Amino acid sequence: MDGREVQVKILRTAALNAPAGPVQDAQITVLAPYALAGRTTTSIRVQYQGQSTDPVQLPVSPVSPALFRNPDGTPQVLNSDYSVNSKSNPAARGAIVILYLTGAGQTDPSSVDGQIWQTIGGLQQPVSAELKNYGTAGTVDAPTPVIYAGPVPSLVSGEQQFNILLPADLGDWFVTQEFSAGRFINVQIGPLLLSAPVYVH
Repeated sequence: MDGREVQVKILRTAALNAPAGPVQDAQITVLAPYALAGRTTTSIRVQYQGQSTDPVQLPVSPVSPALFRNPDGTPQVLNSDYSVNSKSNPAARGAIVILYLTGAGQTDPSSVDGQIWQTIGGLQQPVSAELKNYGTAGTVDAPTPVIYAGPVPSLVSGEQQFNILLPADLGDWFVTQEFSAGRFINVQIGPLLLSAPVYVH
């Protein structure tokens, strides 16, 4: 199936073209148009080589964030050099970690469907983050400043990037150990919470 020939129609009072992402025989990835703002439901159908699927009704939400994932399905966290954060490749205290996601809502200035962002921007939803450590002595939290939360320059609108600063004075209980219950970055986007494991040294 050639992604250039696939059209995804979002059905309202008039049809909207949804920007198509990766296309495979059994899966089509699309970005929900910003023009759906204010609606609670919509219908979607796929057109390919002159044929069309039956419409499928879907719920619509102003914010429905999801993190990009590693091949093993875990949420992806990148170090400041864009390498994948892992137990064998942890981030340093005082460094920035990067999250890529979609579904974080409208941007400021407002995005246009299919637009390629040329510069930085912001989000209309408030964003905050904290590092949470689940250890044998209990749970410890540490605020982690969000340095940037907005669209990704050179990528299509609808994809977002969060740069989060790991405080330089993090306690040793946040440092990754061989046998630890784990630590996570929790990111609050408007009313919704995302969580991703992070490794620190």
